[in-house]
Amino acid sequence: MARALRKFTSDLQGVITPSRYAAADAEIKTALAALISGYERRNEGIAHNVDADFVAGNDMLKQGTALLRTAYGKFPADARPMPAVG
Repeated sequence: MARALRKFTSDLQGVITPSRYAAADAEIKTALAALISGYERRNEGIAHNVDADFVAGNDMLKQGTALLRTAYGKFPADARPMPAVG
């Protein structure tokens, strides 16, 4: 998953974001970075049987998910992605 998210983040680098989406775009990129770090840390915990890394990775994944919810709220009201984030 981390590799796929890293590729997705790389693909987004060439996209020109309209100014009305700038706040949501920035929050999404922050969320993606947190998710990538979380998956990598969790995977390290699994690979090396280190529970603290596994737990920390899961905490980072929760943070990334929360940031995605925040990003959803930063989209212009008339242009929010559907379906709504739960």
